[in-house]
Order: sequence, then structure tokens, then C-alpha cells
Amino acid sequence: ILNELLNSLSDSEQEKINELNNDLREIQQAFSRFLNDVVDSDIINNISKATDIAQNTNNDSSGKHYSERTIKSAFFEDLSKIQYENMSFHNRFNNNERLKYIFINFNYTSLLDNYLYLDRTMDPQPYKTSNNNVIINTNPNKYKHIGFSDPHMQLLPINIFHPHGVQDVPKSLLFGIENEKYINTRDNRRTFVKSFWARSTLRYNKQIEETDLFIIYGCSIGKSDNWWWGRIYKRLIDENPAELIIYNYGDEDEDKIKEKFINNCCLENGEMGDLNKAKGNIYVINFGPNAGKNVMFMNLPELSE
Repeated sequence: ILNELLNSLSDSEQEKINELNNDLREIQQAFSRFLNDVVDSDIINNISKATDIAQNTNNDSSGKHYSERTIKSAFFEDLSKIQYENMSFHNRFNNNERLKYIFINFNYTSLLDNYLYLDRTMDPQPYKTSNNNVIINTNPNKYKHIGFSDPHMQLLPINIFHPHGVQDVPKSLLFGIENEKYINTRDNRRTFVKSFWARSTLRYNKQIEETDLFIIYGCSIGKSDNWWWGRIYKRLIDENPAELIIYNYGDEDEDKIKEKFINNCCLENGEMGDLNKAKGNIYVINFGPNAGKNVMFMNLPELSE
């Protein structure tokens, strides 16, 4: 709706733009109050307690906490045989390398932060003569694999960013769109461009360029976040391309999910590049009741009332 309203306004209609901006500020404050009612301290405590429980699966009887499993092997476990054997990412792993996770959290709450927090379940320095602190299960389903098996690696500190703001700072909550045409000093509509206020180019471009595997989870992949999708797309068609896993809660056709992602990158015709190469580097994992499948990555326990 906001995108349609802005398309109907010129960059010089300051009074109407100010009115729209004031309306959004009211929504910010109301939404912050709503979040504080719904995501209260009891919910946070329940998530923390439930995800502290060790979890066993068919592929691992040793038991790992939910966050630990997500980090050590879970997304490999969710891939089908065809997907896994087409993917090159797991073949890049080697002993004594460093592994870096960055989570870009579009959610305004600290739920994900609590889920991922490792507490004292993983010793960051378990060895006297090595910086390694994790063993990555690169092939939990025993598919065809040509890389190093179960490498010892150094897990670097996990970074979690909230580019769209956080629950406890109402004025930080970003409601807006993405349109690079609005980002100039004379266009008053830039006040609604999320990546402009989040300073996304300065903060995240380098990380995106250095990333080998992207995972989209729990996200609608809408056009209002096309700043992110467009940059991921360009990494998928690089000379040394990255790969992308999309977790889709449903049972849609995988090609349609890939097309949705590419369409919502909102690229110009000249930027589309090699579409087939991009699609070949995308892996869609359908899950949930309609798909008849549970997943291990970001898996959640049943929460008690």
C-alpha cells in the first residue's frame, strides 16, 4: 500500500509526504506496544528453557541443543539427496578453517537472539593447541560428498543484526519500501526507504560479498526487501557463485518459489544476467503440515503454556 501511495505522489509534495510520515510514526508506537504485550518476558523465558534441552535425531544420537544443531549440521540434514549432491558448498569445508555465521533478522523482537544464544553449552576454546571449537557434520545423511568429512573448525562469534529496528526502541522500527530512485537529497520520498535509514550499503555490502551460502528462513521474500534479494541474486551469478537455501513453509512448486525470489529482486532487464545459473544455485526446502515434513534447521520444541 505504501509503495502505491508513494508512486502516486511526486517528490515535491512535501505536505502529503509529511502527513504519511506522521501516520507511520503512530503505527510504530502502536506496533511497539503490541509487541510488548505479545512477546513478553514469559515468552522469552519459555523459549530459553525449551531450547536448552538436548535434541536427538535419527542421524545423531549424541544430543545437541537446538541452537547447536542449527549451527553444526541442520541445513545439510534438510536437503534432499539431489539437492545435496548438486550443492558445492559442503565440498568447500576443510580442517582448521574458520566458520562465520551472520544472521540478518527482519523480526523486531529478541526471540531469535534467545534461540541462537549458545550460553555455556559450547566451549569457545576447548583445546590447548588449537583454535578449533566445533566439528561440522557436513554429510549427516551419507550422500555423495567429495569434500573433507566432519572437519574441525573455528566457529567465530555469531553476529545478529536487526536492520529494521528492535522492539524496545519504538522509533527504530522501520516500515517502508525499497526504491533506489528515491535516494537522492532532493527527493522527499526517501524517508520511506528502509535500506537508506538502515545504512545497509555501508553496514552489510561487504558481508554479502563474502558470503558463500545464504539461507532465507521465515520470510515472505516480498518486494519491500528487494535491496537484500537483489544483492543475493548478484552473488548467485558471480564468477565464484554463492548458493541459496530458501525454507518455504508450504508445499508450493519449487520453481515457482525460485521465480518469486527472482521477480522480487526488482532488477532492471540489464541486470538479470544468467537466470538459469541463479536458479541452479537455489535450493527450496518445503516444510510444515502441508508439505508433510519437519526440518532441523531452526527447529522449535513445543512450548508449554
